[in-house]
Amino acid sequence: MGHELVPRSGTLLTSFEVARRLRDRFRYVRVDEGEGQAAALAHATWIERANPNVFLGRHEEALRYARRLRNLMTGEALAIVFGDDSEHCRRITVLPEQRIQVGYAGDADEIASRDLVTRCAQALECDIVVF
Repeated sequence: MGHELVPRSGTLLTSFEVARRLRDRFRYVRVDEGEGQAAALAHATWIERANPNVFLGRHEEALRYARRLRNLMTGEALAIVFGDDSEHCRRITVLPEQRIQVGYAGDADEIASRDLVTRCAQALECDIVVF
């Protein structure tokens, strides 16, 4: 189970804006450009290796996105850890043109993270949708 943060405006925020808003909202925020870049490259590799049928007729579009991920400027993809302190925090990865997703290790993890995810969604002006 997981949640997706859907912008109420319909417009996705840049990774820089996500980081700024989370810094304004939470006491503990760590931003890692290297981890974000690694996540972008891993996603590009997954797209390139996936069965084309997974993309429901949009395989070429997906491949273009994979190329975009491979050519990101520094900071366009970020891994962000946010929370009240280093013990009570969540990690997200912000990729261009993608909604933020939050995954959980199980029901207990989801319950323990609910307040942080809710405050994150508020800071980013997003609705929380189950995926």
